[in-house]
Amino acid sequence: MVDLGSIPTNALIEELERRGKVESEKNNAVKEQKRLLFIGPPGSGKGTQAQRLKDKYCLCHLSTGDMLRQAAKKMGKKHEENLKKHLDKGELVPDNIVLELVKRNVNKRECANGFILDGFPRTKEQANGLASMLNARGLHITHALSFDISKEEAMKRNQSRLTHVDSGRVYNTETAKPKVEGKDDVTGQQLERRSDDSPAIIEKKYESFEEKTKPILSLYKKAKVFHSVNGQGSADEVQARVEKILGKPVLHSSHPHGVSDCQSAAAFKNLMFSNSIIF
Repeated sequence: MVDLGSIPTNALIEELERRGKVESEKNNAVKEQKRLLFIGPPGSGKGTQAQRLKDKYCLCHLSTGDMLRQAAKKMGKKHEENLKKHLDKGELVPDNIVLELVKRNVNKRECANGFILDGFPRTKEQANGLASMLNARGLHITHALSFDISKEEAMKRNQSRLTHVDSGRVYNTETAKPKVEGKDDVTGQQLERRSDDSPAIIEKKYESFEEKTKPILSLYKKAKVFHSVNGQGSADEVQARVEKILGKPVLHSSHPHGVSDCQSAAAFKNLMFSNSIIF
């Protein structure tokens, strides 16, 4: 244990001021965070908008479908095939499994600036589990956006959807075309159609959304964080509507500590949140 009497008064005062400054910056960083939910039926454009906005707002994009597929891959071919059969039928994965995956991912360093949860929660149990998870950390959802489109539009879009399997990036031959037909914009690799984008599965997913997901929107209306987004139109048009709701992004490049990009900003906040002390 350090004998404080042996430390010069000026050094003690400087350390107390440093800690006060760190605590203030920590609180400001938490206030800056955006913790977003993108909710909507299949084909509503929530995944496309998450991809477009994650870098602009320095947020991590967490798609429950992608997380489930990645987790299944790590567990081996048998689990991957079982999950694929489950998803291909348009069935919801058990709440406890999805909640555990979300918990693991929101705590990752790249999510230190905030996150976009894409396609989650889908049930009342998932919504309550998420609230408990965040409340335990003194946090809450800042925006819950519901992307609204008709059933007919959902059917049309899903049949036009193309996916880059490795990254989860989503394109649409009608509303969000790749720069080169059939190729991923980033890697140039071939895009694929998902096996669960058949008309029968899409209709089943839409009905599941209406029955199990739509009712939970009232929770976010009550919390005054709910926003309805017209999902009709081009990806650019929908993005403009979302940005109007979210406001201008925080420019981390102007941060007094010289943070110049999203990754550096996340690393800075993790360092700042540590309990390191001088004495």
